[in-house]
Amino acid sequence: MYAPAQHDEVTGLVNYIDQQLTAIRAAAFGLTEAQARETPCRSALSVGGIIKHAAYVMRGGLERLSTEVTEQPVDAGAFAAFTDSFSVRDDETAAGTIEEFDRVRAQLLAAVAATDPASSTTAPPAPWHGIFDARPIHARYYLVHMVEELARHAGTPTSSASRSTACRCRRWCSPSPGRPPTTSSRRTSRRRAPCWREAGRPRGGISSFV
Repeated sequence: MYAPAQHDEVTGLVNYIDQQLTAIRAAAFGLTEAQARETPCRSALSVGGIIKHAAYVMRGGLERLSTEVTEQPVDAGAFAAFTDSFSVRDDETAAGTIEEFDRVRAQLLAAVAATDPASSTTAPPAPWHGIFDARPIHARYYLVHMVEELARHAGTPTSSASRSTACRCRRWCSPSPGRPPTTSSRRTSRRRAPCWREAGRPRGGISSFV
């Protein structure tokens, strides 16, 4: 967590943004390449996909903080880029996605640290929220929105990773037909927690990048 401190406003915002990014990245800890691509929940989201999308969001943030963005493309190209940001393609790797995440993260935090929250800027249209015109704001509005946006994404990979681990746990702990339950599966029938601790996540894989 971001420990209590007497920081100035922008330093506090940097730390809160960084905490959300830490949570997003930590979801890949211990996962193999294949596991980072798994989509165990009802949606098509994977841990790798959320990390890739977070990098996409950060690149947008860098553009907003370094230039005056007054327009928001809503054409086919913009939609395709947005959709692509949610999945690790066959020609990409989850490890490479994490490396890109780290690179953009460092740039974004530096840009936020150099921003005056009280400075005047412009929010581009957001037609998906019914806002069709650019509006004047203080940079503070966008920086706080960034905390909000990344916090939403920080919760998503945790659900996917937990569901993925739960699925593996059930496969490992459930008895095969005709075979008595193992010690783990007998305990699991009474209480799930011990099985989770035994199952854990496989070592190696992308964990070396975390």
